[in-house]
Amino acid sequence: MHSNKFYSTGELAKNVNVSVRTVRYYDSKGILKPTGYNEAGHRIYSEADLLKLKRILAFKFLGLSLDEIMSIENGEVVKDDVVKSLHLQRSIIQNKINYMKVMLDAINEAEANIASNKELDWQNSFTAINLLEEDKELRQHYIDGANLNAEVKLKENFSSDKEGWYNWVFQHIHFFENANILELGCGNGILWSKNLKAINPKMSIVLAEVSTEILNEARKRIPPTLPNFHFELVVPEHLPFPNECFDIVIANHFLFYTRHVETVLTEIYRVLKKGGHFYCSTIDQDSMNELETLIKEFDSKISFVKSKLIENFGVTIGKKMLTKYFNNVNYLTYKERLVIRDSKELLEYIYSMPGNILELIESRKKDFENYIENRIANSYNHEFSITNVSVLLECEKNKRLSLN
Repeated sequence: MHSNKFYSTGELAKNVNVSVRTVRYYDSKGILKPTGYNEAGHRIYSEADLLKLKRILAFKFLGLSLDEIMSIENGEVVKDDVVKSLHLQRSIIQNKINYMKVMLDAINEAEANIASNKELDWQNSFTAINLLEEDKELRQHYIDGANLNAEVKLKENFSSDKEGWYNWVFQHIHFFENANILELGCGNGILWSKNLKAINPKMSIVLAEVSTEILNEARKRIPPTLPNFHFELVVPEHLPFPNECFDIVIANHFLFYTRHVETVLTEIYRVLKKGGHFYCSTIDQDSMNELETLIKEFDSKISFVKSKLIENFGVTIGKKMLTKYFNNVNYLTYKERLVIRDSKELLEYIYSMPGNILELIESRKKDFENYIENRIANSYNHEFSITNVSVLLECEKNKRLSLN
């Protein structure tokens, strides 16, 4: 129950440490109307108004727009909508954090490169910095699990295939009893958590990741009652395992994010037993084309990381690389449709994508969200369909290579 205490505009503003102008702005927007006016015609605010202002400022701090806050205050949204709005904001903030981490790493590398030379060689220094700039989106994607989780969620929630990619991949890997297995770039461990009942308890499985945050996500998904799982933080170019110790190595949607694919393949060859099998996956040129078109129609300057992934380790270049190290390179294609009816679910994925999208829509966020919402609402059956095409490559180690 609220007291009968009342506040002037100045008193209300001082109570929450904002300007009088801010309070008047909220009044003009209709989100914080005064309880009444005194004899002089000045605004009067109640304790309930003070509490409302505190709520508004809390939501503003979390990054919600005034339109979103007004909808919440007017009771026009349900709890799930509030949660989705907060998820969107979290994706935006996490993406910005990832970008800043990448830039910090780039600064450290540039500083070390310059410091290691006796004289300042501008040409070499700028060449190194440009290389860092070119692969910043690949680094940004794999710096923690935010984007990976958003991608998994999109595929899991909206796939037209009831089986799903991770079950399909698992079924096409030839596991056997007592096999020693390495998954390099295990992500959040979903390949295994989706197939727990099919895992032979006599297999020994190492889940390896480049990021502590992502590896912890995998630990959460694998029940501690399964002692045959082990978790390793690794540098893919220098795997901490002895020669020829694994029967099976898996790299599911991982190689195209690595900076030195050839070096990583050399390491995979080294740790794989003779006669062992290597399974890796990549995306097809036609994958996610509808999403790319949708985003670029809003702003053609928005970068889409798919082309860089394919250039790094697409199907064609991937097969060519694998043939240098392995025998019997074969591949299978997996195709599904992602049918999306909820704009906020799609936005959560878009906001987690690496690249320049947040930079370009920063001042047009509401316009962009309305654009996505309208495109879905005006589509056939009020749904947006995305084609997702992935390729699983399988090969065998029988070649003799000199790794010196």
